[in-house]
Amino acid sequence: MYNVIDWSDLLPLWIMTIDMDKRERPIDFAKKIIVQRILEGTFPIGERLPPERELALQLGITRPTLREAMRHLEQEGWLLVQHGKPTIVRNFWHEGGLSVLSRIVHHQQTIKPTFITNLLEFRLILAPTYTREAINRNAHQIHERLEHMPPVDATPQVYAQFDWQLQHLLTVASENVLFPLILNGFTSFYEHMAVIYFAPEQARHTSHYYYRNLIEAASTQDGAYAYTLTKEVMELTIQHWQSATATIDQLSLEGNDVL
Repeated sequence: MYNVIDWSDLLPLWIMTIDMDKRERPIDFAKKIIVQRILEGTFPIGERLPPERELALQLGITRPTLREAMRHLEQEGWLLVQHGKPTIVRNFWHEGGLSVLSRIVHHQQTIKPTFITNLLEFRLILAPTYTREAINRNAHQIHERLEHMPPVDATPQVYAQFDWQLQHLLTVASENVLFPLILNGFTSFYEHMAVIYFAPEQARHTSHYYYRNLIEAASTQDGAYAYTLTKEVMELTIQHWQSATATIDQLSLEGNDVL
């Protein structure tokens, strides 16, 4: 009898195909894995991607599907696709847009705590402004929402959910359409990270202090105070996050270590 050859034994490990979720479209799978490898450093910035034939084999997809996936990633700012030349990984940190940011936050297992700090610093710039405008323009909506603030001893999950709902309402109530558009890109990411952030009791106490004072600002329609209060609390938020990430290697999200 002839021995049956397992051809996978003859391929280098980096050419082995990857299992694909059958519910996932091949093009979406390809984009996800390519971005994951870029973020992990397997495909470094400024370096070439593997040849098209090899990469398609690795991903277990057709070459036309791979080309289409790379075209989409080029439009977002991840890749430089050159006809007849190797595809290069672009410096997406400098050349990408909001679509790059949105895709990054869906790769939570590769995100480092310093990236979260950067996001919180970005929120420090935005949140005081949209909160002030929300209080100035729609204070009654904010007051009504804050009447249902969680008690100080509520769970991290309860605080994470309430805080997200409040932030979303504040952006909408600001009547600047860009604020909710920016925030919406972080929905699932925020829900995961906020549970970690609210795990320490001190973080929940800080937010409870914020809610109690913000409802007073809403009662008097004091947008200026809401701005100052939010800026103060956002600065504390950064400190709390940095404290929480001191032991981040012991925490996990959906079974994946947060790196």
